[in-house]
Amino acid sequence: MAVCLVMQFSGVDAATYEAVKEELGLSANANWPKGMISHVAGFDSEGMYVVDVWESQRDFDDFADRG
Repeated sequence: MAVCLVMQFSGVDAATYEAVKEELGLSANANWPKGMISHVAGFDSEGMYVVDVWESQRDFDDFADRG
C-alpha cells in the first residue's frame, strides 16, 4: 500500500538539499530509488519540507537505512 510521508528539516537550505541529493545519487537526471513514486521539496525561513509518496513504508525504510 502506498504511503505519503511529510517531513520537516529545520535549518536546511537549498544548497544543503542539493548537496545531499548529489551524495545520494538523486540528481535531476538520476533514476529514483525503488518504490519512490513522487518527491516534492520546499523551503521557508524555518528550513525544508519534503512530501514523498512511496509504494510502501518498507521501500522508504530500505532507502533511509542504506549506506
